[in-house]
Amino acid sequence: MLTNRRHHGTPERGRDPKPRRGRPPNREFPQRILSAAAELFAEKEFHRVNTEEVAERAGTGKGTVYRHFPSKEVLYVAATIYGLARLREDLDMALSTAPSASARIDVIVRRLLTYFWDRRDFFFLLRNFAGLARGHVRRYEAERQRLSALIRAVLAAGVVEGLLRPDLEVAVAAEALLGMVRAVNRARSESVTLEEASNAAAVLFLNGCTASDTAMSHAS
Repeated sequence: MLTNRRHHGTPERGRDPKPRRGRPPNREFPQRILSAAAELFAEKEFHRVNTEEVAERAGTGKGTVYRHFPSKEVLYVAATIYGLARLREDLDMALSTAPSASARIDVIVRRLLTYFWDRRDFFFLLRNFAGLARGHVRRYEAERQRLSALIRAVLAAGVVEGLLRPDLEVAVAAEALLGMVRAVNRARSESVTLEEASNAAAVLFLNGCTASDTAMSHAS
């Protein structure tokens, strides 16, 4: 006669095993850490921020920070990309109240330069830090594409309004504007102020792209 034997320690077929004990992962921690790190890196240069400060501001432990971001370099890049998404949202709002195409272009130049002014280590680490996961690079590229699309829309509106040349390749011009902001920030001397750099970049871009009858008025 067959009997239905149950072996101790082996779950019956069709039944879920007992759930594992332990603290469930808190999905809020990465966002809190990124937000805290973004604030601190905006306040101080990269080398002056330490992980203990990030953990304290995020309301968590240093070990939790390292569990999500294994080094300060990785945290710095991730926080900068996180802040870039917030910057794009702020730009959307600022652009909606700018009265003209030239004002919108000025807003873009100033906001971008302001954001990266004290983040000069970002692009070096993004391209050269061996410990950086490819996922961070892909997230940056995705955010950059969204930002480029926003700039293309502003430039296209400038063409329609007659400020920019009708033959302007807006996709190329948008990439040129992003590259100009990056180059100005990297090549600037310590004596150049943010205001001076912003004015120079905005005037240089507009004078190169505006229609011939408006270029001189913006230069003056």
